[in-house]
Amino acid sequence: MRFDFKTIHYQSEAVLRQRVECDLQDLRECFETLEQLLTGRREIINRIHIPSEYQEKLRKYQESERPSEADLDAKWNELQSNMRMDLDDLELRYQKFGQMLRYSFFVYLYATLEARLYDICCELGLWKKLPSQRQGMLFEAKRGLSGHLNVPEILWQNVELLNPIRRCIVHSGGRVERDRDESKLRELAGRGVPPGYTITQKIVSRRQDEGWPSEEACQSMKLAAILEVIKAPDMIELREGFLQWSLHQVQSLFQKLFEEAKFPPFSS
Repeated sequence: MRFDFKTIHYQSEAVLRQRVECDLQDLRECFETLEQLLTGRREIINRIHIPSEYQEKLRKYQESERPSEADLDAKWNELQSNMRMDLDDLELRYQKFGQMLRYSFFVYLYATLEARLYDICCELGLWKKLPSQRQGMLFEAKRGLSGHLNVPEILWQNVELLNPIRRCIVHSGGRVERDRDESKLRELAGRGVPPGYTITQKIVSRRQDEGWPSEEACQSMKLAAILEVIKAPDMIELREGFLQWSLHQVQSLFQKLFEEAKFPPFSS
């Protein structure tokens, strides 16, 4: 991978600082809006009382058809099955919606990280001095900046944790089994690092002919059959807390870089 980007020189270091600070502020506001939206959606789902709707359907069926007790039991079993399907569908839509939003925000956050690291390297006159090592923008920037700025290694390590997660989402759609860093991704999930990052485990079905997991498996996962069948591949799951942690690590790195480069400090 070779980076032949046009070198950018800002009119002053203060302009670069303002650009980075505005980016971080925009990201914080977008993050807060995203999480508020997901919380609101969850509250709406929790208020939906589907069982009462199906009890009303059963009552109308009983009044119009005057069924036998056996037919009434059969109808209620049918309605309960449909009710579970509707609840599954609501939960599935919420889960997919949340992951799409978090995936998108995280990829944009990482792109901003790389773009502004590149800008800092250009401002310090370092970028064209870096021979390509085919490791990616983050690692090239770290290699160049580490030789000039005294930045604690832990700050670099924390943002480096984000790289395999971002790459899997972008290049493998979040499917761990398709990714070249599968072992690394699973190792991070096993350690619980970063916080809020995990892998959705697939359930093995005992009813392969029907395509459904066992009832015991569904109950143990507190999820219903449809949701688990659709989520069968091992997928990266970004839970609450992951984006906040990632944003904090990116901001901490930039603040230290600006401090060591003697650039104007952040206003907050």
